Amino acid sequence: MLLPTLIFSKIVTNIGIEDIKQVGIIVLVSVVLYLMGGIITWIIYFITNVPDVWFGGCLSAGLFPNVAELPIAYISTFNSFSDEEVEKGLSYVVMFLTTYCIIQFNFGGIVLIERDFDTERRHLEEEDMTIENTKANSKTTGVSKHTDVMNTSISRTTSIQSNRSHMSNIELRNADTEDISDMISTYHRDDLIEDEVPQWRQLLRFNPLTFIRFFALNLKRPMSIALIVALLCSLIPWLRGLFVNVRQVSYPTAPDAEPPLSFIMDFCDYMANACVPLGILVLGSTLSRLSLSGTTLRFWYTPVLICIGRVVVLPIIGVLFTNRLHQIGWFDNDRILHFVCAISWGLPSATSLIYLTAACADQDGPQMKYLAVVYIVQYAVLGVSLPFLATWTVMKSLSVN
Repeated sequence: MLLPTLIFSKIVTNIGIEDIKQVGIIVLVSVVLYLMGGIITWIIYFITNVPDVWFGGCLSAGLFPNVAELPIAYISTFNSFSDEEVEKGLSYVVMFLTTYCIIQFNFGGIVLIERDFDTERRHLEEEDMTIENTKANSKTTGVSKHTDVMNTSISRTTSIQSNRSHMSNIELRNADTEDISDMISTYHRDDLIEDEVPQWRQLLRFNPLTFIRFFALNLKRPMSIALIVALLCSLIPWLRGLFVNVRQVSYPTAPDAEPPLSFIMDFCDYMANACVPLGILVLGSTLSRLSLSGTTLRFWYTPVLICIGRVVVLPIIGVLFTNRLHQIGWFDNDRILHFVCAISWGLPSATSLIYLTAACADQDGPQMKYLAVVYIVQYAVLGVSLPFLATWTVMKSLSVN
């Protein structure tokens, strides 16, 4: 409810037909950002020999940045920009958020996470088949006495493992503190996306008609609907004039001397103001529930390299890329557009990956452990990297004193 109102409010208020060029620049920067993040993470995947059951999660952690509450909070608290520039900057952040949602959901980026659990299930099925074949062969080749001894040994081992597993489950249920297991239990529902999971699996076997159907079905999401309506209203002056004052058209005003439908904008602004505080609270509570228990030193190689690529290497590439766009005159002295495009390269992985992974994960799967290490390492480094990037952009690239 909050993000759709934020999208509608900021786009209709600050984006008009005259801002088509800025929207195109944001789309270009987003595409280059996702491509560079994907390439860097792909290289890290092969260098560190990540398990195949976390291939999609590894790519997603490098592909999708947190383009929602963090850049909004930064822009809202910066005193180097005017109020008008801040409002414009928030609308640019919303456009970055829009590109993220389109790539993550409409274009099937979410399939990467689902793919990991399909791979894990396939590996488990293959192991079960191997065990069954081994048992079948042992029954047909050995002496009956030897087979009885083996079966007795296996049954005892299975009984011991069953008892240990039962005791472990009891200890998990009796735990007082909330951790990753509780998060998985909270967000994991077998019927969470019951109708969509088959579509994801069909999308893995790419077919143009399946992709078009998948894309169209995702347009029914509240954020997609809000985006479509907001773009229609903002890019058509006759519609936009019903909500905000525009130069191109003039309508009879309401009794409060505002446009006829300005009360809708007031409601959306009121709801949108709660988006960032609640987003920060959810982010903090989610990070506090992540746990590093059971991880080894080798387990940390991939998350640390993803962190370096995500919040160290990408910002350097982003500064060079945005400075080049500034030199060739694409930003048209739009300082806030330059700033938003620059800091978008230094953001950590999207928080939504935690919930999407928890929706599919098993209690003992490695995916949530890898993701927990990724977020904890990234946010530990982010306290230095993002302020440095923002300060460098303002002081050096924009030459603001």
